[in-house]
Amino acid sequence: MLRLALCAVQRRCAESNSLVAFGITVPMQVVDSAPADAPMVWPPVAAATIPLSSTAKAAGFDDVTIFWEAHGHPPAPYLVPHFDFHFNTVTSADIAAIDCADTTKPAQLPEAYELVDIELPGLGTLVGLCVPQMGMHGIPSAELQAGTPFARTMIVGYYGGRPIFVEPMITRGAQAYRFVWSGVGARTAP
Repeated sequence: MLRLALCAVQRRCAESNSLVAFGITVPMQVVDSAPADAPMVWPPVAAATIPLSSTAKAAGFDDVTIFWEAHGHPPAPYLVPHFDFHFNTVTSADIAAIDCADTTKPAQLPEAYELVDIELPGLGTLVGLCVPQMGMHGIPSAELQAGTPFARTMIVGYYGGRPIFVEPMITRGAQAYRFVWSGVGARTAP
């Protein structure tokens, strides 16, 4: 069992008291306690959902859903143990209702991102890598072509042709570092 003791954090601009950043803090104890082996289930089951502050909600985000992927998941670069942190722009009820029947892809993706259709044995074709109760997953093109396991990345999620989440995915080893996610890319924090 993954024991989560996370806290949501936010930073405000001193001059205007406006929100300039928000996120979650993941204690290393949480990372270290993630089980090495866990059954794969479909659709994946969240380890936790954390509601965000009213300020973060005013900025367009509702909650953070956290998944521990003990075996990773397709496509190939992500077949290593890692955490998925879905910063959702829609409610938990909206997420729960996603069944992937709507195959509408967005008219435009961030530069260097793709929405791939993949075939999974026993599940068929996942259009736009749509996962029930999550949505479609826009993936960095370079990672799909690299052929090597990832350490950390940013996924952009869609459903019904519109963006519904941003998803930092981070391996256990990469968790030892602090990263700041800005837009769709990442940089090492000072």
